[in-house]
Amino acid sequence: MIKEKTTPTKEEAKTAVKEAPQLKTEKVSQELLGEIQQLQDEFTFVQTALGRTSKELLDQASALQKVSVFGDEAIITQQAFLGSLDFSEKQIKSIIPVAMDLAAATGMTLESAVRNTSKTFSGMTGELGEMVPQLRTLTKEQMMAGDAVKVMGDLFGGQAAAQAKTMAGSIEQMKSAVSDAGESIGQVLAPVVIATSDLIKTMAEKVDVAFK
Repeated sequence: MIKEKTTPTKEEAKTAVKEAPQLKTEKVSQELLGEIQQLQDEFTFVQTALGRTSKELLDQASALQKVSVFGDEAIITQQAFLGSLDFSEKQIKSIIPVAMDLAAATGMTLESAVRNTSKTFSGMTGELGEMVPQLRTLTKEQMMAGDAVKVMGDLFGGQAAAQAKTMAGSIEQMKSAVSDAGESIGQVLAPVVIATSDLIKTMAEKVDVAFK
Protein backbone atom coordinates (compact mmCIF):
# COMPACT_ATOMS: atom_id res chain seq x y z
CA MET A 1 0.00 0.00 0.00
CA ILE A 2 1.41 3.40 -0.99
CA LYS A 3 1.57 5.77 1.91
CA GLU A 4 -0.18 9.05 1.16
CA LYS A 5 2.09 12.06 1.23
CA THR A 6 1.22 14.71 3.76
CA THR A 7 2.02 18.38 3.86
CA PRO A 8 4.90 19.11 6.27
CA THR A 9 3.92 20.79 9.48
CA LYS A 10 5.30 24.17 10.37
CA GLU A 11 7.72 22.58 12.83
CA GLU A 12 8.95 20.10 10.20
CA ALA A 13 9.48 22.91 7.70
CA LYS A 14 11.47 24.92 10.21
CA THR A 15 13.66 21.94 11.04
CA ALA A 16 14.36 21.22 7.37
CA VAL A 17 15.30 24.83 6.65
CA LYS A 18 17.54 25.03 9.69
CA GLU A 19 19.36 21.72 9.58
CA ALA A 20 19.83 20.64 5.95
CA PRO A 21 22.24 23.31 4.64
CA GLN A 22 23.96 23.68 7.97
CA LEU A 23 24.72 19.98 8.36
CA LYS A 24 26.03 19.70 4.80
CA THR A 25 28.29 22.73 5.17
CA GLU A 26 29.54 21.63 8.58
CA LYS A 27 30.50 18.25 7.09
CA VAL A 28 32.54 19.92 4.34
CA SER A 29 34.15 22.22 6.91
CA GLN A 30 35.21 19.33 9.09
CA GLU A 31 36.70 17.45 6.11
CA LEU A 32 38.78 20.45 5.06
CA LEU A 33 39.91 21.15 8.60
CA GLY A 34 40.88 17.49 8.89
CA GLU A 35 43.15 17.78 5.85
CA ILE A 36 44.83 20.88 7.27
CA GLN A 37 45.29 19.26 10.67
CA GLN A 38 46.93 16.27 9.01
CA LEU A 39 49.48 18.54 7.34
CA GLN A 40 50.21 20.26 10.63
CA ASP A 41 50.60 16.92 12.41
CA GLU A 42 53.10 15.70 9.79
CA PHE A 43 55.16 18.86 10.15
CA THR A 44 55.11 18.57 13.96
CA PHE A 45 55.99 14.86 13.75
CA VAL A 46 59.26 15.54 11.94
CA GLN A 47 60.01 18.57 14.11
CA THR A 48 59.52 16.57 17.32
CA ALA A 49 61.58 13.60 16.15
CA LEU A 50 64.53 15.76 15.08
CA GLY A 51 64.19 18.35 17.81
CA ARG A 52 63.93 21.05 15.16
CA THR A 53 62.22 21.95 11.93
CA SER A 54 63.83 20.42 8.83
CA LYS A 55 62.77 22.06 5.61
CA GLU A 56 65.29 19.90 3.74
CA LEU A 57 63.59 16.67 4.81
CA LEU A 58 60.15 18.01 3.97
CA ASP A 59 61.46 19.12 0.59
CA GLN A 60 62.99 15.67 0.08
CA ALA A 61 59.65 14.00 0.81
CA SER A 62 57.90 16.25 -1.69
CA ALA A 63 60.54 15.65 -4.36
CA LEU A 64 60.62 11.87 -3.89
CA GLN A 65 56.84 11.65 -4.13
CA LYS A 66 57.03 13.07 -7.64
CA VAL A 67 59.31 10.26 -8.87
CA SER A 68 57.88 7.28 -6.98
CA VAL A 69 54.64 5.62 -5.91
CA PHE A 70 55.19 6.62 -2.29
CA GLY A 71 53.22 9.60 -0.99
CA ASP A 72 54.94 12.37 0.93
CA GLU A 73 52.94 11.49 4.06
CA ALA A 74 54.41 7.96 4.08
CA ILE A 75 57.91 9.30 3.45
CA ILE A 76 57.62 11.92 6.20
CA THR A 77 56.46 9.24 8.62
CA GLN A 78 59.59 7.20 7.92
CA GLN A 79 61.83 10.25 8.16
CA ALA A 80 60.35 10.94 11.58
CA PHE A 81 60.86 7.31 12.61
CA LEU A 82 64.55 7.53 11.74
CA GLY A 83 64.78 10.85 13.56
CA SER A 84 63.36 9.20 16.67
CA LEU A 85 66.26 6.72 16.49
CA ASP A 86 68.73 9.62 16.56
CA PHE A 87 69.83 9.31 12.95
CA SER A 88 71.25 12.58 11.66
CA GLU A 89 69.51 14.55 8.95
CA LYS A 90 72.28 13.56 6.53
CA GLN A 91 71.79 9.88 7.32
CA ILE A 92 68.02 10.13 6.96
CA LYS A 93 68.38 11.76 3.55
CA SER A 94 70.62 8.91 2.41
CA ILE A 95 68.53 6.07 3.90
CA ILE A 96 65.09 7.07 2.60
CA PRO A 97 65.71 6.89 -1.18
CA VAL A 98 67.65 3.63 -0.82
CA ALA A 99 64.84 2.14 1.26
CA MET A 100 62.35 3.23 -1.40
CA ASP A 101 64.39 1.48 -4.10
CA LEU A 102 64.68 -1.60 -1.88
CA ALA A 103 60.91 -1.67 -1.34
CA ALA A 104 60.26 -1.33 -5.07
CA ALA A 105 62.76 -4.07 -5.95
CA THR A 106 61.70 -6.62 -3.32
CA GLY A 107 58.00 -5.90 -2.84
CA MET A 108 58.33 -5.16 0.88
CA THR A 109 56.57 -2.15 2.37
CA LEU A 110 58.38 1.16 2.72
CA GLU A 111 58.11 0.82 6.48
CA SER A 112 59.83 -2.59 6.45
CA ALA A 113 62.49 -1.38 4.03
CA VAL A 114 63.33 1.60 6.23
CA ARG A 115 63.45 -0.48 9.40
CA ASN A 116 65.62 -3.18 7.85
CA THR A 117 67.96 -0.62 6.34
CA SER A 118 68.27 1.25 9.64
CA LYS A 119 69.28 -1.97 11.40
CA THR A 120 72.42 -2.22 9.29
CA PHE A 121 73.80 0.79 11.17
CA SER A 122 73.96 -1.40 14.28
CA GLY A 123 76.27 -3.74 12.37
CA MET A 124 73.67 -6.43 11.66
CA THR A 125 72.37 -7.53 8.27
CA GLY A 126 69.22 -9.14 9.68
CA GLU A 127 66.67 -10.13 7.03
CA LEU A 128 68.60 -8.20 4.40
CA GLY A 129 71.46 -10.66 4.70
CA GLU A 130 69.32 -13.23 2.90
CA MET A 131 67.93 -10.83 0.32
CA VAL A 132 71.18 -9.03 -0.38
CA PRO A 133 74.12 -11.50 -0.07
CA GLN A 134 76.57 -8.70 -0.86
CA LEU A 135 75.94 -7.27 2.60
CA ARG A 136 77.46 -10.33 4.22
CA THR A 137 80.85 -9.33 2.88
CA LEU A 138 80.83 -6.15 4.95
CA THR A 139 82.34 -5.95 8.40
CA LYS A 140 80.38 -4.71 11.39
CA GLU A 141 82.39 -1.50 11.33
CA GLN A 142 81.63 -0.93 7.66
CA MET A 143 77.91 -1.39 8.19
CA MET A 144 77.92 0.95 11.17
CA ALA A 145 79.63 3.51 8.93
CA GLY A 146 76.75 3.28 6.43
CA ASP A 147 78.42 1.15 3.77
CA ALA A 148 75.39 -1.16 3.57
CA VAL A 149 73.32 1.77 2.33
CA LYS A 150 75.91 2.47 -0.36
CA VAL A 151 75.91 -1.17 -1.48
CA MET A 152 72.12 -1.29 -1.71
CA GLY A 153 72.10 2.05 -3.46
CA ASP A 154 74.35 0.63 -6.15
CA LEU A 155 72.28 -2.55 -6.45
CA PHE A 156 68.77 -1.12 -6.42
CA GLY A 157 69.23 2.47 -7.51
CA GLY A 158 66.42 3.66 -9.79
CA GLN A 159 63.93 0.91 -8.90
CA ALA A 160 61.45 3.27 -7.24
CA ALA A 161 61.49 5.59 -10.26
CA ALA A 162 61.06 2.64 -12.64
CA GLN A 163 58.12 1.38 -10.61
CA ALA A 164 56.47 4.78 -10.89
CA LYS A 165 56.55 4.52 -14.69
CA THR A 166 54.39 1.38 -14.76
CA MET A 167 50.61 1.62 -15.15
CA ALA A 168 50.00 0.86 -11.49
CA GLY A 169 52.74 3.29 -10.52
CA SER A 170 51.27 6.08 -12.62
CA ILE A 171 47.90 5.59 -10.95
CA GLU A 172 49.48 5.82 -7.49
CA GLN A 173 51.28 9.00 -8.48
CA MET A 174 48.03 10.46 -9.74
CA LYS A 175 46.36 9.65 -6.40
CA SER A 176 49.17 11.38 -4.52
CA ALA A 177 48.94 14.45 -6.74
CA VAL A 178 45.17 14.66 -6.30
CA SER A 179 45.59 14.27 -2.53
CA ASP A 180 48.11 17.11 -2.43
CA ALA A 181 45.85 19.29 -4.53
CA GLY A 182 43.00 18.61 -2.14
CA GLU A 183 45.19 19.58 0.81
CA SER A 184 46.21 22.84 -0.87
CA ILE A 185 42.64 23.70 -1.81
CA GLY A 186 41.53 22.84 1.70
CA GLN A 187 44.01 25.28 3.20
CA VAL A 188 42.73 28.07 0.95
CA LEU A 189 39.03 27.34 1.25
CA ALA A 190 38.77 26.39 4.92
CA PRO A 191 38.27 29.97 6.19
CA VAL A 192 35.67 30.60 3.47
CA VAL A 193 33.78 27.40 4.23
CA ILE A 194 33.79 28.10 7.96
CA ALA A 195 32.52 31.64 7.39
CA THR A 196 29.82 30.33 5.04
CA SER A 197 28.79 27.76 7.60
CA ASP A 198 28.40 30.46 10.23
CA LEU A 199 26.39 32.61 7.82
CA ILE A 200 23.99 29.79 6.96
CA LYS A 201 23.58 29.01 10.64
CA THR A 202 22.70 32.65 11.35
CA MET A 203 20.20 32.73 8.46
CA ALA A 204 18.61 29.49 9.64
CA GLU A 205 18.21 30.90 13.13
CA LYS A 206 16.50 34.00 11.70
CA VAL A 207 14.13 31.79 9.71
CA ASP A 208 13.36 29.92 12.91
CA VAL A 209 12.45 33.17 14.63
CA ALA A 210 10.27 34.20 11.68
CA PHE A 211 8.28 30.95 11.89
CA LYS A 212 7.57 31.40 15.57
